[in-house]
Amino acid sequence: MNAGEDVMERHKRLIGGCCMVLVSAFTVAAAEGEGSGGRAAGANLIKNPSFEERSGPRKPYPAEPWGYGFLDTLARSPFAHWGYSGFFDGGEYDIKLGKGHTGRVAARLVCRRRGRGGICTEEIKVKPGTTLRFSVFVKAKGASGECFVNFEGDPGDGWAAIPLPRKPDYDWTEVKGTVRVPKPRGKRHQPDEEGNIRILVFIYTKAYGELWIDDVSLVPIAGGEAKEDAGEKKGRKIGTPKA
Repeated sequence: MNAGEDVMERHKRLIGGCCMVLVSAFTVAAAEGEGSGGRAAGANLIKNPSFEERSGPRKPYPAEPWGYGFLDTLARSPFAHWGYSGFFDGGEYDIKLGKGHTGRVAARLVCRRRGRGGICTEEIKVKPGTTLRFSVFVKAKGASGECFVNFEGDPGDGWAAIPLPRKPDYDWTEVKGTVRVPKPRGKRHQPDEEGNIRILVFIYTKAYGELWIDDVSLVPIAGGEAKEDAGEKKGRKIGTPKA
């Protein structure tokens, strides 16, 4: 082998070694980033977070105040992967489309008679003990009254909650918070074979006027607890709404 061929061979070995290091580092990072429900930590667990995807034809609403059964009011929501009811606590709230915070569309909850109305995610699978960072953009028009985010599912109804701004009128505002998923309540809600339980995120209004909602995010935090960002709220129990 001459000098030129020797230099070329050394370069090949060096490049090959660098590639092996990069592949190994990526594999370790991917393994460490594996989060709740088999998804990578940092991935948004909420489907259709910006309400851009529409659902199919809406079915006639039945006599029962919460639809056809456990959370199947997905049939009444105009947004894919979101449920809706406007008839809690004697209230009547319409769900409408509005101009989005970033995209074309936002969800609007419009009060006709004050009570409680809300939208909800589909069931989300997570492991007990997982720390989740939640964020949402909201705005209000004449929304005098309480609006809040409520976490429900196998750990119980209202195992954590994050209040929304208590002002009747405000422009798009980001609300952030962190919650830690507790163990399920009762023998009927034990983890599945993969160790996951079911949670749901509800966004409720008990106010007059309109609550606008867009760009919803729920992200697992790798490594458990994380420091709160400026303006971020710790999810806490503020009372369980009665269905």
